[in-house]
Amino acid sequence: MYVNLLPNSGIRIQYIVVLLIFVIIGGFPLQLLRAQPHANADRYRMMLQSVGRSDTTRNKQQSGYLPEQQSRSDVQEGPVDPKVYVLGAGDQLILTIWGNEFISDDLTVMPEGDVVIPNIGEKPVAGLTISEAEDAIMKIVSPVYRNARVSISLSHMRHFKVYCSGWIEQRTAIIASPTDRISDIIERAGGLSQKGAAYLRRVQVTHSDGTATSVDLYPYYLWGNIASDPHVRDGDVIYASGMNPANTVTIYGEVGTPGEYQYAERDSLSTVLLMAQGLLPSADVDSIEISRFRKDGVTTEIFFVSFTKDWHEGKGDFDHIAPDFPVQRGDQIFIRAIPHWHVERTVAIAGEITFPGRYPIEKDSTTLINLVKRAKGFTSDADLDNAELIRRSSMYIDDREFDRLQKMLPSEMTKDEYEYFKAKSRERPGLVTVNFPELFVKHNMNENVVLHADDSVYIPSGRNYITMLGSVNNPGRISYAANFTLSDYIREAGGYGFRADESGVRAIKPRNSEEFDPRSSSVKIEAGDTIFVPETQETNIWPVLLQTIQVVTSVFGIFFGVYAITHH
Repeated sequence: MYVNLLPNSGIRIQYIVVLLIFVIIGGFPLQLLRAQPHANADRYRMMLQSVGRSDTTRNKQQSGYLPEQQSRSDVQEGPVDPKVYVLGAGDQLILTIWGNEFISDDLTVMPEGDVVIPNIGEKPVAGLTISEAEDAIMKIVSPVYRNARVSISLSHMRHFKVYCSGWIEQRTAIIASPTDRISDIIERAGGLSQKGAAYLRRVQVTHSDGTATSVDLYPYYLWGNIASDPHVRDGDVIYASGMNPANTVTIYGEVGTPGEYQYAERDSLSTVLLMAQGLLPSADVDSIEISRFRKDGVTTEIFFVSFTKDWHEGKGDFDHIAPDFPVQRGDQIFIRAIPHWHVERTVAIAGEITFPGRYPIEKDSTTLINLVKRAKGFTSDADLDNAELIRRSSMYIDDREFDRLQKMLPSEMTKDEYEYFKAKSRERPGLVTVNFPELFVKHNMNENVVLHADDSVYIPSGRNYITMLGSVNNPGRISYAANFTLSDYIREAGGYGFRADESGVRAIKPRNSEEFDPRSSSVKIEAGDTIFVPETQETNIWPVLLQTIQVVTSVFGIFFGVYAITHH
């Protein structure tokens, strides 16, 4: 049966209008709220945390009790060892009794350190390992449950406070569990202080019973020795002291990570080598040098130590290193490299060779022929006449005479100095004199030089042309012809240009930039040569005429002056 809840149509229309207004006004901000997390998720998440967090939670955060610390303290590095785990107030256990009847019950270590066993009574277990507590409970269970076996299992670990002080970023209390280690607590407290270096070789841990332990965290941080990073206990106070800058040793040379390391009493050469990640294969262990300051703090004394390579067979724990040379604060240790250890000797060959590239060589034995054979010979376009061998080791030899002449003008040089300067300017630094055609065509083994490391061999392609430069009408490259003379090449270049100095024409060899007169019959123009035609210098007569007039006027002035004086 249909019932009209709004019999009045006018009222029904009003309700509909009100509903639409509510949807329009209220729905639009709702869409904004839904879009906000996607537009700025981090900001929205922070707003929720700020609104939902009580004053108590904020106070806990300021005091070091962060929720993430609680979850991180529950993360274990492995199974709990019943012979190592020490029980304390707050631990939750499962007691199982097998015998004539099966009994399983939950136990909690009370704040006083006792557990209450149903039908039997209380038993102190705080300070005992799980195995020790199991034996102690067995003794009081046996009279009640004959022929019974007792088992204790840890169902939930307790949490307690550990305090941080000294050179730690946050000097506060941190929530910890029995499986947490010293480094875990320091990390949760913000790490070591950034204001100054903390001394990791002696971190003081004071226990609630008044005893104290000195912990050396260097083996853990440097090479992961977990035994040097012990577990924390209930109420421990961790204190990291500041680093004394003088309390260091330094190691240089052939070790994994050379540098400055913190020093502790009883450190030895083996200790420092372990801290520096060990010796490199290139280390010369027969002459390790140690420099040590004397008591005056100014002068030093040197020790040379021969050390075997079996040091790395130790466990890496400072307390188990075999005794060797003791070091002191401020010592500087130098590990030399074995001379010529793994020196890479390679040469390069490029140009018209079948397989150009770099090739390794053997010292004092690999020759030029050996290299060319390994590169599978020359190509058909190779120009052996202009091939060259460059020795880089000879490129940077100082020549003080040439350096001096470079700072002078040619007019200031003597004839011999100028000739030396020209010859030195044409020199190719590092060029080794090798006659490639004589070696590879005529097989003259006197040209088969022994290669050195970083030598470079270049085989150019054939230059079947002559290069014309200077005052000719059409300078450029002209095809080489064996029977052509200088006149033929000048004709092919369109003849001499305006103001060409025909008497000063010279040819230049590409290999050594040697100049010669192309008109001479003793030297032949060859492929690859460059012919240069200089221009005549234009003479301006007016400066010469003016200078002559000045000289003549001066001479006449002097003459008449002398005449006037003598005939006065």
